[in-house]
Amino acid sequence: MENIKIVYTEELNTFDEARKRELYLKTAAGRRLLKNKLNKPR
Repeated sequence: MENIKIVYTEELNTFDEARKRELYLKTAAGRRLLKNKLNKPR
């Protein structure tokens, strides 16, 4: 597990908000959003 690195994080105010966001990011739309966000040049 030494080759694992964190590439994206978000902070939310409540557990409920975080759970809703997690569930959204696991949908097709959420995966597309992350893919677009992570593939943009920095």
